[in-house]
Amino acid sequence: MNIKLEKSETESQPTNYYLVCDNSYSMYGSIKTLKKTLQSMKTLIGAKDTITLAWFSDNYDWVVKGAAINTNTFDDLVDKNIYARGCTCFSEVLESLVKVIEDVSLSSGNTNNSLNVS
Repeated sequence: MNIKLEKSETESQPTNYYLVCDNSYSMYGSIKTLKKTLQSMKTLIGAKDTITLAWFSDNYDWVVKGAAINTNTFDDLVDKNIYARGCTCFSEVLESLVKVIEDVSLSSGNTNNSLNVS
């Protein structure tokens, strides 16, 4: 049996990737793995895709919203912002997520969204 695979002529729709990371102190033993995982994602995200990165512990912050990946500075961005601190409280960051998704979708024009909470 011969199967011929052909490349699709349709271009994939750009995607907004939302990464919400647990930076609470309970993640202390896993934070290096989380950083490496995030940093390796930069090679998987397409040129027209965007990334939105947030962390939470007993506080939260949206580090970037709807940004194109800069492969030269992304590792430093992750290193600077992803580290263990505080207690676990994810309700506030998740409550703010709906508005952030709306804002990024409007500003980027991309309506294809992917969410990863780590």
